[in-house]
Amino acid sequence: MNSPVANNCEICDTLAWNTPITDCSRGHSNTDAVEWPGDLTVTSKRVSPVDLSYEPGINPNDVKPVLSENCTSYFLSSYSDVIYDFTPDSILVERTWSLLNTMKGVEYSYIQRINILNPIQNGNVLRFVSDNSMAMH
Repeated sequence: MNSPVANNCEICDTLAWNTPITDCSRGHSNTDAVEWPGDLTVTSKRVSPVDLSYEPGINPNDVKPVLSENCTSYFLSSYSDVIYDFTPDSILVERTWSLLNTMKGVEYSYIQRINILNPIQNGNVLRFVSDNSMAMH
């Protein structure tokens, strides 16, 4: 049974939270249930959402999708990472976020790009683990 709140927990955004607000058809509204994280450039070796949340200078909105307060209990979140462009100067990680509306069985996805600078110079060992499947709270 769908509740009135669950029916208002629609996602139409296709752009990050820090892009100009227009409307759903242009990719970023302020009326849907999610704000997607923006792309990041970091020098840290730890890029899991939990690790990113402790990094100084990282906006909390860029750590993971942020759901409207009245919609958090209707979604499950997960992500997967794919490494592209592994060079001595940088590593590009494409993080695909998935949000599953558990009341409607609808899944939404979004790709966040994380560019890790100077991975060899900084002695980075990538860390992706710790919270790959989590409920949004």
